[in-house]
Amino acid sequence: MVNTSTNASTGRWTTPSISPQQIIQQILYSGRITTTERQWLLQAGISELRFSETELAQLRLIHDRLRMGLIKVIDI
Repeated sequence: MVNTSTNASTGRWTTPSISPQQIIQQILYSGRITTTERQWLLQAGISELRFSETELAQLRLIHDRLRMGLIKVIDI
């Protein structure tokens, strides 16, 4: 699970203790994504975060697996 918060000045999600790569790996390994992680990924997608080609491929994989029902969205 990702510990996220919203930056009051920018309104953007922040993840002080975990990198995007760690979030991606955690989702792919567990086959689960929390609502918070899903929101973070959506925000990351529209933010100015830069992802490597590997990270982009993994993000596409997460998206595809979500659409196929292979990754469960859970609320904690």
